[in-house]
Amino acid sequence: MKAVRPPHIVGQVVFVDGLPDCGKTMMAHLLFVHTPLVLDALGDRGKIVEVVRHPLYMIKQQSLYMDRFASDPRDFSIWIEAEGGTVPWFARGWERKFLESNAMDRAIHMVDEMGRRHERMLAALTPVGQGQVLVIPFERFVIDPWPYMRQLETLLGTEVTGVTRREMKRQNVPRKMYAEGIGRPIYSEYGWQPPAKGSDEAREFATRRELAAGSATPEAMAILDRLSADYERKYMQTLTPEAQ
Repeated sequence: MKAVRPPHIVGQVVFVDGLPDCGKTMMAHLLFVHTPLVLDALGDRGKIVEVVRHPLYMIKQQSLYMDRFASDPRDFSIWIEAEGGTVPWFARGWERKFLESNAMDRAIHMVDEMGRRHERMLAALTPVGQGQVLVIPFERFVIDPWPYMRQLETLLGTEVTGVTRREMKRQNVPRKMYAEGIGRPIYSEYGWQPPAKGSDEAREFATRRELAAGSATPEAMAILDRLSADYERKYMQTLTPEAQ
């Protein structure tokens, strides 16, 4: 199995074209909502793996990048001219709100918008398309990856090898806590921090919510709390209390 590091941003996708014969993979950001286009182009050769993650673990890094959207020439997102300014493609329909919001609110509204698009896209997939898509909750994978590795073997028609296991070990998977990742400079640049000494999952979630509340408006915090509750209900209900 080709070793692929678990993505660390919401909506990141691995498009797998023709494994194991040609082994082509593409990492894409925020493009899961366009899955039908990919499957139409690749047919049964296309396999899509999406890793989703709790919103509280996404907001900080998204807010730190937000000012680059629709302003930085090195950002390759599609921009839209609207309301006397420029906005990224995902802000179509709420351009004014994007332009009037601070970075934290923009990040929260983006996660909300992409989440709704994600659900609509999944519901619209054909039965054949559903069989070509695997959604993996980050929290479950990093604690107990093996059920998902089995699913990946089936989806890709390949198997776990020593290379896969070595890469998983390098990524600290499995681990005891969600935040026990590896300290890559790029992760630190966008807000990653190791868990505080003696911390637990509940305190780590609380710390991230407090950070968001420090700059988000009450309206945006209400949305973030709803997103968190929805995510926990959908992906984390059967995790042990210690893991939550």
